[in-house]
Order: sequence, then C-alpha cells, then structure tokens
Amino acid sequence: MQTDYSPFLSCDADGRLCWLLEDALRLAAGHIPARDDHGNAIEMLCCPSDRVRVSEETLRAAFADQQLKIVRPEVMDRAGDQVVEARAFLWWLSLYLAQTKVDVPFPVDLVREVWAAASAGESQVVVRSCFSSLAAALDGWFDKPLCDLPQDLSDRVRRELWPLPWQSLSTRQRIRLAKQWDYREDPATRSERMRWWRVFREKLEIEQTIARHKATWDAIATPTSGQRIEREDDLGRLEAQLADLDRLEENAWRAGGDGYPERALTAGGEGKRCEEQQWAPRYIAYPKALRLLRKRFDATPEEVAAWIWDGPSNGGLIAYMHANEMRHPPRFYFHHELGHDYISPLMACWFREDHIASFVPVERYITGAQLFERWGKYPGVYPEQSVRVKLRESRLLDIHPNFGGTEGSFPKEKIRRAFPPLESGLFALSHVEQIESEDFGAEEEIEESANGSCQPASADLIRRNFPVKRDPVENERWWKDKMSEAARYGLLECRVGEGKRGRGGGSLWRPDMIAGWLVDRHTKGKEGLAADDARKALMRFPGCADIAELMFPQDG
Repeated sequence: MQTDYSPFLSCDADGRLCWLLEDALRLAAGHIPARDDHGNAIEMLCCPSDRVRVSEETLRAAFADQQLKIVRPEVMDRAGDQVVEARAFLWWLSLYLAQTKVDVPFPVDLVREVWAAASAGESQVVVRSCFSSLAAALDGWFDKPLCDLPQDLSDRVRRELWPLPWQSLSTRQRIRLAKQWDYREDPATRSERMRWWRVFREKLEIEQTIARHKATWDAIATPTSGQRIEREDDLGRLEAQLADLDRLEENAWRAGGDGYPERALTAGGEGKRCEEQQWAPRYIAYPKALRLLRKRFDATPEEVAAWIWDGPSNGGLIAYMHANEMRHPPRFYFHHELGHDYISPLMACWFREDHIASFVPVERYITGAQLFERWGKYPGVYPEQSVRVKLRESRLLDIHPNFGGTEGSFPKEKIRRAFPPLESGLFALSHVEQIESEDFGAEEEIEESANGSCQPASADLIRRNFPVKRDPVENERWWKDKMSEAARYGLLECRVGEGKRGRGGGSLWRPDMIAGWLVDRHTKGKEGLAADDARKALMRFPGCADIAELMFPQDG
C-alpha cells in the first residue's frame, strides 16, 4: 500500500513546502506518518524498522559534517524551530547519496509527492521574490576573509552556506559552492533539475527491479540451462539500462556542471568499460545460425521458429533484433500482425553465438504438411481428419508462432478471425511418435532385429520405460539431451535406421542395447541404471523378456 504523506505536504502562504529539520531527516531515512484510530495519517512519524533508524543516524551525521563539501539547504528559524525547504533538502539528499554511495534508499515516492505538492503551492502564489545570484554577489570577494565582506553579504554567506565555515574553504571551493546554490535556487534550472530527479528515480526503480528479479531467479533451486539463459537475458537487459544511466551521470560529473559537487572519478571507470566490451556477447545472423543448427541437428527454418516460440525456459532459443547496430539489442517476439508467414521475419533475427553453440533441442518439430505426408503412409489412415481428431482429444498441439494456433483449433465458423491453415502448424515430434505407437501399432511393423523378438521402440517408449530420473519432466529432458547427441554419448549404435532420425520419421531405438548402455554408465559412476533395474525396465518391452534374463540374470 502506498504511504500517505499528506500531513507533511502543506505549503505556507508563500507557496513553500517546509519541514522541521528533524522531520526532514526522518522522512528521508524512511519514517512513515502514523495513523489515528480511524486510520487517517497524522503529523507524527514512526520508525518501521531498525534499518530506517540506522539510515536516520547516517543522514543526521552527514548533515552536520562540515567536511562534506555539499551546500546544505538554508536552515530557517521559525518560532524557535529549525526549518528547511523540502525540495532543497531532498536535492541535498540526492547529491549526498550520489557522491558518497552510502547504503540509504532514495525516497522515490516521497520525492514524487513533494514535488507535486510544492508545484501546486507555487502555482497559487501570484507575487514571487526575484532570484538573486549568490555567485554574482560574491564576485570579487571569493578570496577575501569573511570579516572583510560587507555586512549584508557576510550575513547572506552565513545563511546560505551554513554550516560550511567560510574560512576553511579554498577560493575554488567557495566559487563552486556558490554556483551550486545558484543552480539549486535559480528558476531557470528547474527543468534540468527535474530531469535529474527523473534520472535518479529511474535508477533506483531499476535497481529495485533487479533485486526483485534476482530474488525470483535465485529461488529456483536447480535451474535448467534454458532458465539460466532467461535469467541472463532478463538481468542483462536491466543492468544495461542501469549502465546507460550511470554513464549519463558520469558524463555530467566529468563535464563539471555548476550543479554538481566535485567528485573524484576512479580509474576503474574506463577499465570497466573495456571489460564490458571484452565480455560483450557475439551475435550471428539468422542464415549462419540456421546453417549451424542444420549441420548439427538437420534443423529446418520451421523448427527454428518453433524453438524461438518455446524460449529458453522450455528448451528453445532467444532471437534478437538489430544486434548489428545496438550494444544491447531488443528481443524478437512473434505477433499476429506478421501474418501467416512466420519464416520471413526470421531473416531480420540475430542469435548469440554461444547460445547456438551450446544449444541442444529438448523437442523436435514437423509441420502439418509433413505430418499429413507421414501419416498418409499408414494404410487406412486419413491424415488430415486424424490430426483434427487428435487436436480435439488434446493429444496434439498445433503451434503457429504468429497466431498461437491454426484453424485446426480455431475453426472459421466459430471465430471471425481467419487463423492460418492447419498445414502451416508446427507439431511436437514426441506427441506424434506417441500417437503412432499407441494408435497405429507402428512398432509391430518393424522387422525383427538380430536379437530375435526384442523389437526396436520409439524414443518416447524408451524414455518412459527407462526412468533414469525420478521426476518425469527431468527424466524426459535428460533422455532428449542424450538422444539428440547420440554420437557424443555413445548411443549411435543403439539407434535403428539412420535415415529415420530428425524431423521426418522419428528415431527408433534398440531397448536391449539401451539397457546395456545404462548399466555400463552406472558401473562407471555416471547417471544410469543398476543391472536389476535395467532388467525390470527391459522386460516392459514386448518380446524382450528372454534377452533381459540372458543379459542380467538374477542371483540365485
């Protein structure tokens, strides 16, 4: 719930919003207005936490620190109370936090409320006092001791530069502090001050967003590789926005504007920029990415579109726009305004080279047209009608990146918008294989292998009958990783029919050889199955009982 600061937002007759100095320090530290019995905010502050109390003490010490070369707001005496103008105090606070980088949160909500209330108060005042430059008044006197200044000018210096002692400041420091005062009080600089308020507020909001997102990502105990990519992309984009604002602020410090106190710039600034450039990711265009994916996985443009649709969290890819001209390119997203064609927009996409190099697809896809052709080879099966039936049974999902689905799920007679044709949809190969195994009896048509009646099985049956991981989702992800890189993991000999690999036919696997491969991994201390578990799993496959007993005989 947003804090109600209304008891502290009343302007005086001159249109000025002033606070007691004590209240100003507490509000800036994070104290909030108390509430009466009816729940209304009252002009009394309460401390919500010990951290706020520590911040209050930090600001109190900073405001009284005479070594801090930042002009304090004028402290006025009203009926024996020390009073400060609210906006002047918050301006001092922003400069103090920017210069010292202390761990005190900037009161963004309070600033917004104060600025709105003060602006409204000023608009009600018809007659306003004229601005008188302090730097101009002190011209020719900066190198003189305070006792040599005219009485009215000496009084003004004590009042405007309090509590900084004139005699302890160098001539250069006196000039800069006078210019700081002018910058803060001159109505002509109001728009520029407002701009820096917004920059400072935006920085804090981004920092808070980064902290929230980090907490969300860190709460995932065992993130997948896709989730790690999503985390990197999410936090990298926010940190890039923050870095741009930091550079904007740094350039202002370097320019040495009159509104900024002196600050030593560390040599690490340039080094950090060089480090960012050194570790900047390298992007490659879509044609090159497609060539690499085609070489490794026999991937099609349609599959690349499906992987982009999935995103890293679901085992897919991230695509970017304008990576050739932007240091932090925006992410590419499909949308319905692109029309039925989801391949042409990929021509403008870029990919991180390291993502493409390490990418292993969790799922393979075929188009509706390829699915019709594939199922058309089964006797008695009407491909298009079968696909529509499986969609209604929720056993297939027709993906269209631009529209979400096709007219197979959104018929024209029920929905006014014309969805893309079913042939252009993308279908998960694992769903297709499972339907073929369960409904079409595909495995029964496979010729007997060299091991007699133990027949090759689909990848889906292998994953389900050999549970290496207890969690089904993790088990499926583990198997897809190993099967997609069969040569790398020594599974190549377990696969039947090289030509059936990839988008067109789906791979078939030898259960007996898979069982032996898993037991071998287990004996080497890798993830696999013990001999007894492998024997039980192998016996689930039709015709494999005899070879299971032969390969893994029971003791006794």
